[in-house]
Amino acid sequence: LLDEPTNDLDVETLRALESAASSAKKVNVSSDRLKSLEAALEAALESAKACTGEDCAVEWEAVEEISAAKSKAENRD
Repeated sequence: LLDEPTNDLDVETLRALESAASSAKKVNVSSDRLKSLEAALEAALESAKACTGEDCAVEWEAVEEISAAKSKAENRD
């Protein structure tokens, strides 16, 4: 016969699982990566602000994407 699964988890096991899950979410992002994103964001902002043609939307999209990547990297620390 097949063994039936049990749903008997004690508090200590649940705490251990929560601790493991929360530590697995924490990823350290190197300061070099953040510096690189910051420099790229500054360059993209300068380029977007200087834009006067029809392609300005593309320039601002790049600013948004780099900004989002930087924000995501900062929130992983």
